[in-house]
Amino acid sequence: LSELELPFRTISASTFAREVTTERGIQADLLIFDRVQPQLLPSTPSISFGAGLPLPGLELKPDAGLPGTYFISWLRTHPVLRDVALDTVYIAHAAPLTPPSTPDPGFTMTERARGAPGPLIALAEHRGTRHLLVSFPIADSTWPTQVSFPIFISAAIDFLTLRASAREGRMFTTSEPAEIVLPSGRSRIELDGPARLVAESTPGKTEPGEP
Repeated sequence: LSELELPFRTISASTFAREVTTERGIQADLLIFDRVQPQLLPSTPSISFGAGLPLPGLELKPDAGLPGTYFISWLRTHPVLRDVALDTVYIAHAAPLTPPSTPDPGFTMTERARGAPGPLIALAEHRGTRHLLVSFPIADSTWPTQVSFPIFISAAIDFLTLRASAREGRMFTTSEPAEIVLPSGRSRIELDGPARLVAESTPGKTEPGEP
C-alpha cells in the first residue's frame, strides 16, 4: 500500500468494532481485513485474508488437517486476476470457502480461484457492495515473495473502488439512463452542473441495493 502511494491507516479489530458503530462510522474507500472477521458486514468494499465475512450462508471452514496445495485454476479473464500468475503459489493450510447452501436474493458469491480442497479466492456481492475473499492467511503461503502479489493488490483495489474507472473516458448517449447504486443508509443524490438536480429514493418503492 505504501508503494502504491495510497493514504491508509492500520487499526486493531477492537478499534474497528468501536468505530463502525459510531454515527460517523468508518471513513474509507476500502477495508482490508487480515485474519479478522468483523461482527457487522461493512457497507464499504473490502478484501479479507484468512477470515470470512458475516454474509448469509457463507462459511470458511477452518483447517482440518488438510494438506497444502497449489492453485490449480483461476479465472484469467477477471480484472483482478487478468495479469496474475498463481501456478507457483503454495498454500500450507488451505481452508476452502463454502458457498451458501440457501440462496439469498441480495447476495451472490462467485469463485475466482481454487486449489485442491476447493475455492480459495471468491468474490461476494451484497446489496451492490463487492467483497473479495482470500481464504488463507498470506503468511501461510509463498505469495508475498512473488511479483504477482502486489499486482493482485493493485488490481483488487482498482476493481473494488473503481479507481481505474474514475480515470477512464466514457461516453453515453442522451437516451441512456444513469444508474447509481446508493450506499447503505443513503437515500439522496445531488447533481451540481450543468444543471442542479436532486433525487430522493422513496421507501418501499425499491428493494434495498437497487439503483
